[in-house]
Amino acid sequence: MRPRTVLTLSVGCLAAACQLVAGIDDRSVYVEPPPDAVVDASVTPDAAPDPCLASWLRPAPSSATSSPTDAIEGVLALSKLRLDTAADSGVAEGMNLDRTCTCPGHDSCQRPAGPNAQALPPACDGPRGVDNSARGLFAVLAQGKVSSEAAINDSIAKGSAGLVIRIRRYNGLPDDAQVDVAVYASQGFSGAGDAGPAFDGGDPWSIDQASVLNYWAETPRYVTTNAYVSGGTLVATLQLPVIVGWSSGQPIIVELEGGQIQAKITMAGAKISGLRGKLGGRWRVDKLLTALQLVPDPLDSSKRLCGDNPTFVALKSTFCSAADIASDPSDDGVGVCDAVSLGLGFEASAAVIGPVRLTPYNGAPCGINYAPRCP
Repeated sequence: MRPRTVLTLSVGCLAAACQLVAGIDDRSVYVEPPPDAVVDASVTPDAAPDPCLASWLRPAPSSATSSPTDAIEGVLALSKLRLDTAADSGVAEGMNLDRTCTCPGHDSCQRPAGPNAQALPPACDGPRGVDNSARGLFAVLAQGKVSSEAAINDSIAKGSAGLVIRIRRYNGLPDDAQVDVAVYASQGFSGAGDAGPAFDGGDPWSIDQASVLNYWAETPRYVTTNAYVSGGTLVATLQLPVIVGWSSGQPIIVELEGGQIQAKITMAGAKISGLRGKLGGRWRVDKLLTALQLVPDPLDSSKRLCGDNPTFVALKSTFCSAADIASDPSDDGVGVCDAVSLGLGFEASAAVIGPVRLTPYNGAPCGINYAPRCP
């Protein structure tokens, strides 16, 4: 397994970390929904615009478009991620995960207490209710020169880690009311040699053992039989695990609850050759905080970011304040904000499922029972 890490903090990022909350609430880079967004036609042009009228998930086509004999399948590996951290990105990554438009509307969950137990202000969504609180987190890490979109994509290009998507029971047409979609966290390219993946359809990508049952890729842990294709766009709702390599060190799996995929399918004849779109979900703050114990303290590399470490305590407060959504979609409107919303643009190329590999044990510097929680 190639060494890699998701979050490697530098001294430069510590000052920037204090700006996270402000950065998260600054969603000014978001633009209007894409041309295929579905808008309520009953609204007249001169009526006051409602930012929640657009649905970020295309509606399913008629059930008549699907057949039990549909047999096209494809395997695709992550080839690029878009984080939407640049002020001039002009990209509306993310989706309206909680079907709520915060600001002027109310939060969809109970916000955590801020410093000195003071109530935090609403976590404002982007236009039309886009949820992407994690954008501020990525922006802070980029400002601190910890990593960048280019560094993450360089890691993907080298085959260090990623995500594999498997599509089955597709009819190959613009509309199909029911297809199967499975996702796997990948420990990286598993081909021979040091050249890395070619993204030409023949690259094998290893499957993380935690993404399957019984150590077999044919029994995925994260799978839905209710995905569909509408207007050539794949739509799937399921839990999403992603391993993203940034530089050197230990890996951190970003496991998104209530995940959503919406991506255009590219066909090469009767074969699926690519996907391009967006994915979103809810990143539980407790899982994020627990994962940080693998990261050395940038001020003292002999210590880790956990427990009562001063650097970790400052970051914990920031991350907890960033929680803007309930981790369980069924708790929307009534639950506690215990997750950070995340939206990413992505591209995936045809690939081959490689061997299943044991999830690496990276140690527990703060103890096997360490479980940090927000106040």
